[in-house]
Amino acid sequence: MVSDDIERYQHHFIHLIEQNLDVFEKPVVALDLACGIGTATLTLIKRLPPGSRVVALCEDRADLKLFHEQLSREDRRMIFPRKEKRDRLPFAPNVFDVAWASLTDEQLRPARPVLRAALRALKPGGQLLLAAPLRATFGELVKAIGPSLAGHEGDPAFSVLVTAPSELADAETWSADLRRSGAVEVEVRSNTIETTLAPPLSQDPLFTRYLLPLWVGKEAAMQAKALRLLDEIVTAAIKATVHIGCVRGRRGVNDIEDSTSG
Repeated sequence: MVSDDIERYQHHFIHLIEQNLDVFEKPVVALDLACGIGTATLTLIKRLPPGSRVVALCEDRADLKLFHEQLSREDRRMIFPRKEKRDRLPFAPNVFDVAWASLTDEQLRPARPVLRAALRALKPGGQLLLAAPLRATFGELVKAIGPSLAGHEGDPAFSVLVTAPSELADAETWSADLRRSGAVEVEVRSNTIETTLAPPLSQDPLFTRYLLPLWVGKEAAMQAKALRLLDEIVTAAIKATVHIGCVRGRRGVNDIEDSTSG
């Protein structure tokens, strides 16, 4: 069962893409770069004109299986989930009208190969939209728990909890990466969502499923060490501000360099 906090968190990312999505008058071909179990795909296709199609990509077979299972016969005529590597897309240039990714629990690092691959697959003028968590979220979490960490400097999880996540970008980094990947009309619009994390944090599904992997990485052993320490020191609810960026740009008229070239 999905918690209300998780649904609200996921919806906020998708809504940011929705707000910034072009208005199309004719059917389009769209690309979802991070479909997961299909939440964003199934929401955003409703914003596209009838007759539009979405190719939805995921690198996780289990998520793709869940996505397939919830598609109706009618959906299967419009939505095509596929397992592909995002930095080596098997599509010719100039195929898609729009591409998006709702990055609720991951980052595109290194970003530029993925961004170049997506831009290359877009038609000239095609729109690329990414909703991504920003580094500022974790600066605020560190500030909130910082006093409680005093005296735990020798704990194996201490250093990773007080260090800004190296994988996470800020708005300026996203803008630079998108421009260097060949996009034009680049812009990042930031937004926030307020949430409360309740102790023990190891039992908070929003924290363990989404925020913790972004903060300390996806290695299970490090997550377990961090949760052990956090459960020990965090004894009251934490007010958290999640910072999200809607990164947007367009494919220009120039050819985009093949993403496999570095």
